[in-house]
Amino acid sequence: MVGSEAAIQHKVPLDHDERKERSDHAVVIEIGSTAIRCVINGMELELPPLRSIKSRFKLAPAMGDKEPLRSETRNQVFLVLNEIRRTLEQYNYAPEDIQVICTSAFRDEENLNEISVEGGKLLDEIKEKTGFNAEVIEGRQEALYAAYGVLQYFPNANGTVADLGGRSTELALIKDGEADEKLAVSLPFGHTIIQDMLDQAEKKLRKTKAKELENAANEIKSDSKREAALGRVEERANRYAKKQAIKNVRAYIDGHLDNLPKAFEKSDNWFPIGGSWRKIGRAFANAGKFEVKPDEAKCVTLTDKFAKSTNKLLKKSPEELRDLGIPDRKQETLPAAILIMQAITDKLGPKHTTISRAAIADGVLHETVTEREKRLSTDISPDSAPALKEVA
Repeated sequence: MVGSEAAIQHKVPLDHDERKERSDHAVVIEIGSTAIRCVINGMELELPPLRSIKSRFKLAPAMGDKEPLRSETRNQVFLVLNEIRRTLEQYNYAPEDIQVICTSAFRDEENLNEISVEGGKLLDEIKEKTGFNAEVIEGRQEALYAAYGVLQYFPNANGTVADLGGRSTELALIKDGEADEKLAVSLPFGHTIIQDMLDQAEKKLRKTKAKELENAANEIKSDSKREAALGRVEERANRYAKKQAIKNVRAYIDGHLDNLPKAFEKSDNWFPIGGSWRKIGRAFANAGKFEVKPDEAKCVTLTDKFAKSTNKLLKKSPEELRDLGIPDRKQETLPAAILIMQAITDKLGPKHTTISRAAIADGVLHETVTEREKRLSTDISPDSAPALKEVA
């Protein structure tokens, strides 16, 4: 929960004598489909995710959901933003000094119509209740911000950046430390969408298969064999439905990836960002299954076999996943995050996977900070990248 029991944590505190003095640091707040994140150049404010309970704090509606946001979800957004505002006021920041961006949950025109409060858009309510002027960024711009975010930590990087969100996945190509503006795309699915698709497909397939197996079993003349067949209906239907649902949804993902420019298929390196993928990388690092470069406290570089090995996580119990650093809220969409990761790596064929704490908000800073601040924030080699384990 957010509030008195979940105060904002300062990842890299400003010096004491900077408090209550106007800071020149740029500030970005990112409102995503599953979280709100605030980054100051030189300090990160880490907040609990909105989706700590999926049914209550899910900003992005489920696929096909036509209902407006629940009042407690809207209030959660206002509560978190006002907590950020109060914290920033300690440094003499006013709401109008802060850039607030909204991603895929707000982009969908249908969602913009649905995300309303008493007839007004959520963006208007954010302004009224918090003082922040929030803007919705386009998918292509979000992809570029993801690339810039990686370049904050790896200035000379080459490869493909992929950012997994709740409702969309962005990809961008970077070469010799530059993002190619012509090779930045947004795909209309994220871990929330894909998990919804998996759940719905599995439910429908299970019902159909169970009926088919039940009818076939009832045709068996032997009483003992018929009873045995009927007793296996549920298990067989579940197994079939899960396998076929994955196959069907994977085909949907592949269909979108097949439309990517050919340039993406030549990437030896890829940089997955987003909380779900960070947790997966951390799990493998914690398990000691792959070499971690340059060291475990900085970033995680994994081999080309990494993505294919992620299915092992799906066989683990919730307790085992928690021990590996994957909390319950991330476990809910873990199958989707893994499926998307595997589809992308199969398409790109990268030799190396580098997971860091880079995020879209960092990319926004890359464009907006002053030259002095850029030197402070981009002069970070992989050897000095912020710790992966610090990222929620």
